[in-house]
Amino acid sequence: MKSKINQIFKTACLQKRCRQILRVPEQFQIIVRPLIDYSITVKDVALDLFLHLFFFFIGLLGVLYSVKVLWLAYQSSPVGQKYTQLFIERSYLISEFLSQNLLDVSIQITWSSFSTCFLIGCLLRFFHVTTVLYNSRSRTIKVLLFGLPLSLLSGWNLYQESIVTALNQGVILALFPTLYLFQKCFWAATELIPECSEFFGDLKKIILIVKTKLNQNR
Repeated sequence: MKSKINQIFKTACLQKRCRQILRVPEQFQIIVRPLIDYSITVKDVALDLFLHLFFFFIGLLGVLYSVKVLWLAYQSSPVGQKYTQLFIERSYLISEFLSQNLLDVSIQITWSSFSTCFLIGCLLRFFHVTTVLYNSRSRTIKVLLFGLPLSLLSGWNLYQESIVTALNQGVILALFPTLYLFQKCFWAATELIPECSEFFGDLKKIILIVKTKLNQNR
């Protein structure tokens, strides 16, 4: 409760300060005030997303390096040597992937999954699809309807960026990151992007207010 009051107080102070700096006439404050509120929302959502992505990236990097160490240790064991002899092509693909710069690979996997989920989330939010097909669904349905198709798109991006040599490898690589990130991305899209009806309705109101004020000043 105390944090909520502090947030409201900070918002009010910021709005007052912005009006003082911008010298906004009273009649246009109805337009400026929502913009100030929106800028605060953008800041909060951006910070939340950054922290979410940063910790995910660190975890992914740690996993990839751990897999590389385990793979090298496995290859040096008798069982691993037998495996590489029996499955030459598969062993080569694994070694080739792990020989890449894993820092760059982690960045590209994280960015591919995030950008795909956030962009699609924004489009679905704007065209009212999120409200109809996403918000009221269970977690399982969300994964089936949105998570898996987004994993396919993210895997395709990785394939196009030559991180992997086959589409199925990209999909497997992008599956967990996408399933982990897509709900957070859809939440961010809901916070930042209005639906088309809201957008055009607000735009119409703003145009009407501006026209009215301009006519009054003539």
